[in-house]
Amino acid sequence: MILKQKNMLKMLVKIAITCLIILFILVIINNFRKEHFRAGPVCTGNDKDKEKCCSDHLKTNSSMKTALLYSDGMCVLKDGECPDDSTQIDVAVGEEDVATVKPLDCDQLRAFINETYSPSSLNDNCSKLTLDNNKIGDAGARALAVALTGNTTLNSLSLNNNSIGKEGASALADALTAPTGNNTLTYLYLDNNSIGKEGASALADALKVNNALTELDLSNNSIGKEGASALAEALKVNKALTYLYLNNNSIDKDGAIDLATALTAPTGNKTLTFLDLGSNQIKNDGASALADALTGNTALKYLDLSGNNIKNAGASALAEALKVNKALTDLYLDNNNIEYAYAYARALVDALKVNKALKLLNINGNNIDKEGASALADAFTGNTTLKFLNINGLWLQPLK
Repeated sequence: MILKQKNMLKMLVKIAITCLIILFILVIINNFRKEHFRAGPVCTGNDKDKEKCCSDHLKTNSSMKTALLYSDGMCVLKDGECPDDSTQIDVAVGEEDVATVKPLDCDQLRAFINETYSPSSLNDNCSKLTLDNNKIGDAGARALAVALTGNTTLNSLSLNNNSIGKEGASALADALTAPTGNNTLTYLYLDNNSIGKEGASALADALKVNNALTELDLSNNSIGKEGASALAEALKVNKALTYLYLNNNSIDKDGAIDLATALTAPTGNKTLTFLDLGSNQIKNDGASALADALTGNTALKYLDLSGNNIKNAGASALAEALKVNKALTDLYLDNNNIEYAYAYARALVDALKVNKALKLLNINGNNIDKEGASALADAFTGNTTLKFLNINGLWLQPLK
């Protein structure tokens, strides 16, 4: 009986100690939050009230670098850098009571972005602004363009999936070209909008004079061959852009040929290192033109031509280009349904025997037969620079 009581007492002591430890941890967390975040107002009421509460403090606080909106309604001003994607945490369904940090692009601030964005409300200390998935439309893009004019600190603006059309894109382009326009923005992301050929052409005109922008994402914007051609003309004179994303834009072979011309030595672009042309139906002619450009281009390191209905002629031309190209490190040719797979595989084998630059080659989804796959595997083992090879869904890596 006494032994049972002693055991019971020990268990109660352990429970008490555990509770004290938990309480101590909670106190530390609370103090950490108070120490690292400025005391912000508790926004009560409906979402509109919370939105106005936060927007008012966004406009009046002069040293804030990041605005965070907690799911419990707390609007906090923080003296740290704007959060990147890795630090943005979404609130799962059923967990709305958890104090989870949301970035500036949360729904409660949408109306503020649309209605009141101006140079005075774009804080001068913030270097990165992410407003993805907010449906700000052309009106929001125009307001942001006004805010960009004269701003000297923002270097990254992400407006993916925002229903921006040609007018919004044109306004942003004007902000990048005006005499007093923005000359510090280096990253502009407009994936999955509706800027069309007109919006792409306006941005292309901006690239002809803008020397700050280094990364531009226009994927999923229906820019067509006309938009691609306009961008190609800009690449002939632009000396700043290094990354260009044009995935799924229906640029077809004509757009690809014009882009290839812009990259062709000796007078072609010498700064672009990354080009994504996936899912554009460039077919044989477009691939062959790009192959010709690769024979003399010394800048491009990454080329994505996946899902472009490239057949044997275009694929073989690219294989021939690899024999002389000394710059390209990543080439994606997956899902092109290349016919005569064995002949194409043999052409790649010959290229891999002499190419000393390529590090990644993806030819998945191209009906490579057993003989071709075996030959490529043998060539892979003999190539000292190729680190990743995808054949029929199987990624091969060299043994360490």
